[in-house]
Amino acid sequence: MRTVKIQRIIDECDGVKTFMFNNPNAKLPKPGQFIMLWVPGVDEIPMSISGCDKAGNWSITVKNVGECTNAIHNLEIGEFIGIRGPLGNHFKLPTDKSKEIILVGGGLGNAALKYLATQLDASKI
Repeated sequence: MRTVKIQRIIDECDGVKTFMFNNPNAKLPKPGQFIMLWVPGVDEIPMSISGCDKAGNWSITVKNVGECTNAIHNLEIGEFIGIRGPLGNHFKLPTDKSKEIILVGGGLGNAALKYLATQLDASKI
């Protein structure tokens, strides 16, 4: 478990926020992997990774649906969360770069697809 400081919060729409934090010494996640996110005094829950860059800036996109996600939504820039990961399987990126790719998702399942899209050749999506 590592503690990280929330560096930026984006209000995506009603009840959905993206939280960004720096995690530079961790293994870079692959699209489709997740983290276990711990809110001190509340709970630990799995969250898809919605973004990551080579500098170690990670993001998760959270819909406010329960006790722990409500606690996450009440956090502010500069506060700390605990994370474990990256965990789980990942999307297999196509090896044939000449084929077009269609990404289809629904609801907050799109969070993981957002990260996947950044790893693909945009001209083929």
